[in-house]
Amino acid sequence: MAIPSSYTEIELAQYLHRVLGPMATVLGWTPDGGSYDEIINDALLACGYQDISIANSPDRVRMLRVLAVCTMWRAVLQTTAAMYDLNADGSGLSRSQLQAMAAKSLEMAETEAAKLIGGGTVGTVQVTYADDPYPSTSFQPGDDPAPGLDTPGYDTDFTAKT
Repeated sequence: MAIPSSYTEIELAQYLHRVLGPMATVLGWTPDGGSYDEIINDALLACGYQDISIANSPDRVRMLRVLAVCTMWRAVLQTTAAMYDLNADGSGLSRSQLQAMAAKSLEMAETEAAKLIGGGTVGTVQVTYADDPYPSTSFQPGDDPAPGLDTPGYDTDFTAKT
């Protein structure tokens, strides 16, 4: 099977339907019944594509697929949120398992999306200004945070005195 280099809305809906598998039947979702329309719209928005025709290269198709799967699992989580378990006469139906499966599938899809999109790092830097009337100093535990301020009952690192 050739890797797709473009998609139509119905082709993407059919792909999502295959990924959803038997859960699609439980939810009553069909590719041609509009079940995936808003999922596809949200995925296009997430990709920054105004139209599905913009997904016209393998890299863009991959981005669309990955984000569409994430969007689909979020929709499944929303749909299954109100499902509860039924128990009667010694037999039961655990519909809440659908929610647990969707949550795990969303986690896996988001992990794949993070790999594709790339991660970032978070850090801090000290910013100073030449004309800052309140120059900052580096505070270390044990330093007096407020010189001249009496802090009865507390050491200079604000831990209670014993």
